Amino acid sequence: MNTVTVLIPAFNCAEVLSKCLSALVEQTLQPIETIVVDDGSWDDTANVAESFDGVKVIRRPKQGGAGAARVTGAKQARGDIIAFIDSDCLAPPDWLEKVLAEFEQDPELAAVGGMYRHCHAKSLTSIFCKFEEEYLHSFFDKTPNQSALTGGNKAVRKSVWDECRSGRELIHFPNVASSEDTVVANEIRAAGKTLFKADIFVFHMPKNDFKGFFKRNITRARTRMLGNMHGLNQGGDNVFAGFGGFRLFWSAAALWGAALLLLAQLVLVSFWPWPGAVGLGLVAIHLLLSADYFKFINSNHERPCPIDVGFIQSTGIRLLIAARAACWVVGALIGIVQYGRDRVRFYWNVVASVLHFWRPGKVSKMFYFVTSKCNARCEFCFNLENIKNWKVRQKDELTLEEVQKVTASFGRMPYVTFSGGEPFARTDLPDVAGAFYHNAKTRWITIPTNGALTNRIIDGVIDILTTCPDVFLTLQFSIDSLYEAHDTSRKIKGGFQAMLNTAARLSKLRGYYSNLRIQINTPYDTFNLDDLGKIREFCKDNIDFDQQLFYMFRTDGVLISDENAHLADGFVDFIQDHDAEEWRDRKHDLWGRVVRTLQAITYSDTRKIKKEKKFLRPCHAVQKFVTLYDDGTFAPCEVLSTTELGNIRDYGFDFYKMKKERDLNQLHKEQIVDTKCNCEWMCAPPINMLYDPPTWFKIAKGFIRPGSAN
Repeated sequence: MNTVTVLIPAFNCAEVLSKCLSALVEQTLQPIETIVVDDGSWDDTANVAESFDGVKVIRRPKQGGAGAARVTGAKQARGDIIAFIDSDCLAPPDWLEKVLAEFEQDPELAAVGGMYRHCHAKSLTSIFCKFEEEYLHSFFDKTPNQSALTGGNKAVRKSVWDECRSGRELIHFPNVASSEDTVVANEIRAAGKTLFKADIFVFHMPKNDFKGFFKRNITRARTRMLGNMHGLNQGGDNVFAGFGGFRLFWSAAALWGAALLLLAQLVLVSFWPWPGAVGLGLVAIHLLLSADYFKFINSNHERPCPIDVGFIQSTGIRLLIAARAACWVVGALIGIVQYGRDRVRFYWNVVASVLHFWRPGKVSKMFYFVTSKCNARCEFCFNLENIKNWKVRQKDELTLEEVQKVTASFGRMPYVTFSGGEPFARTDLPDVAGAFYHNAKTRWITIPTNGALTNRIIDGVIDILTTCPDVFLTLQFSIDSLYEAHDTSRKIKGGFQAMLNTAARLSKLRGYYSNLRIQINTPYDTFNLDDLGKIREFCKDNIDFDQQLFYMFRTDGVLISDENAHLADGFVDFIQDHDAEEWRDRKHDLWGRVVRTLQAITYSDTRKIKKEKKFLRPCHAVQKFVTLYDDGTFAPCEVLSTTELGNIRDYGFDFYKMKKERDLNQLHKEQIVDTKCNCEWMCAPPINMLYDPPTWFKIAKGFIRPGSAN
């Protein structure tokens, strides 16, 4: 039998939460745990929850909204099924029993949900809310497998929640409890079978706040509009129709028109009689368009918890329908303005980030070794010594608080590549990414990974995408061989299959996030030379990716290694053919075109550098890009790792202070420019060519016609 976790998002709801938890104590089928997520409340909510035996309380430091609270609780849920209920709802004794029965009866069921019953409605707003939700849920009941499941009364298989959720509601609906449950319901319905059942119900406590009525409906329209404009409702739903649809909306508009015209008639009574006549006509239209809705209301004695609806209540409901429609218009306009403002900010940050690459004296890209901890022991790793000594190095690893200070000193740092070690071995990696995004306005983050830490990677990627919504996130999978050979070279048992599982999970996320890119990094060396074709075909058939990159191994501490120089010609020919084929076969966007153009020139440069030791252009390490190690030490680049620029802790975590006091401009001139520092590190040329006018023509040519820049 499946086990059940009950999860309750709670915010400033001490009084109603006590009643909710008391009702759960009376369940005929007890859950294995009840989790209350206190969403940054400042009242006694958490203490009330803790007063109930067996209730686990998770305290969020600040409010994030019902959606964020549910996500936080779901991560710690132990049950096979997560049953969600809101703090202002009371579950009848057989609620969980009915919920579990549906899952036991249908093993393919992904989620089940039900309706609210309002049995204590007395005020006009609570009566209207009762009929509003009864109508909505009766509409859902007509299409039980196609309807959105209500956030405060639903249950989801934890495996479905973990594997099929995007978390996009956390981006667009922070601090609100509206529309986020519809996004979740649509994603779950796209992943598996869902079911709405009217006999699975909870009792909803009255909503008597008149001010809350207006706020709730403005928020509902705003979030609904944002959801539509951001494409969050791609799966389609019948929520708007369940609220009466356009028929009831236009009936409300007719009522508003009638009111304005009848008011005008009072002013113009001695001049024109037509405003009053047209107004009465609009009243008739309102009555006609709303007839079905009020037929449903007047039949409420046939349903549980009936209420007598007289002329006064009926008139009040009509006025609230009109008020609700007005709130929807206001909310929709606010949503449009918010969407426009967000788009302007997004494009401004993209333009400002691109232009930053040409700001004098400002570093625009950082390679940050976030940790030396790694679950692999690849013999070809140039950072292997630090990885072997990660426990020793960890005590000096920059803390999140220190990273916050470092990022704040940059002002803007458009591009960051996290390295290691395995970056996702650092548990607070999403917070590190957030520090760059919020403090340094970073808009491009690249993370190479062996892909073996599946759950941590997926959770981390979702956290980064939802807390850094405008970031362009690229994950680079390292694949040097297939199956057991891959595991052997990296010394990770089951690592290859784990990487494939991670890639499959990320593929689902790519359907929701256009700013998530997947690249594959594959070495070109004698040990896998004969298998490169198989590796390419395997990746094409089994992994959803944007681009497969190839590189040659380099020797740690050596500018240009002679050991594999004989492979340079074959490497360049191979990669040029590969890129041309990949460009033909795979989709490509503007950013992909930029990346391919710069990479094409880089590959051509590699042959000249590797075989001829040719100096092509000055290097801008220290000036435009820099490398930061996990212990706080800066170096010009990964190749010059022993050339320490200083430890950021010694300069108040301010890079530009270190640059000034250490006179890094002079160091750059003497040790890099004057010596014509030249290396095979393939990350440097794409940056250096941006400041080399003779290369600009090649860039322009390659951008217009990919493949012609070689």
